[in-house]
Amino acid sequence: MISNPKTLKYVLTIAEEESFSKAAEKLFIAQPALSQYIIHFEKELGQKIFDRSTIPVTLTYAGERIVAAAKRIQMIEERLDRELEDIGEEIAGRIRVGATIFRGATIIPGLFAKFSQKYPLVKLELVDATNRELVDMVENRQIDFAFVSYVSHDLKSIKISDAKIILLAPANHEKVRHMQMEKIDTVDVTDFADEAFILLYPGHGIRKISDQIFKDNHIEPKILYEMHSMETARCMVNEGLGFSFTVNKINSKYNNVAEFNLQSGNYEYPLYLCYKKNTYFSRTMQLFIEMAKDTQTY
Repeated sequence: MISNPKTLKYVLTIAEEESFSKAAEKLFIAQPALSQYIIHFEKELGQKIFDRSTIPVTLTYAGERIVAAAKRIQMIEERLDRELEDIGEEIAGRIRVGATIFRGATIIPGLFAKFSQKYPLVKLELVDATNRELVDMVENRQIDFAFVSYVSHDLKSIKISDAKIILLAPANHEKVRHMQMEKIDTVDVTDFADEAFILLYPGHGIRKISDQIFKDNHIEPKILYEMHSMETARCMVNEGLGFSFTVNKINSKYNNVAEFNLQSGNYEYPLYLCYKKNTYFSRTMQLFIEMAKDTQTY
């Protein structure tokens, strides 16, 4: 039925991207060529796989069955690859890891350097995305592991660490200067309810907790800027543009940022390493998990 191994890859990519043009870009082939390939495959089957009349492109019932089978085949192939890796004497293979931009900057460099130094034949690949996107990627077997801030019931998760949310404040703010002079390190967030806030975009773990803090304290925040980078948010606080939230007090290169614990509420930002259920773990992957558990995190 399916003589060309590329066929399933093409079908799965179109289904994931919900677009022929996006799939073609991801597969590094021309869109007309991809479309003709699928049309030829549909003629061979005598069934339509995709409904092209909708935007985004959707699967027909036959297409849904093919995609489900393709995912099972993909899982079998991955399992075989990992079993073959274990047959060899050397620790080798590939591990695909996902992390948010913030988590990636604080965790990945040290972990990857340590792991690569000890197991140089293992290829480590990194994907950065939001927590939700990373969970979806693990569920769809696009990546093997993801560092995320919440547990998904559809995945297995290992808790790596906990971190507390703190308030970032511009040090030149009059009220903040007074608090620092008084050596106050814990604040009531309602004291700054009327100030401008610089937050991460919805979808980020810290943004979800930030929204909960506002809700619990009955604050309608004045959001001045939204962004993906916690580092950029910290820079903007350093320039006196507003307040923000981050995790734990860390050594900062910014002289104009004050960090405060929150007086009420126990707002934690946990870190989990998640992976697909019923996954065959090669020796390589088991070693990665063990090293990730010992990772120093913020």
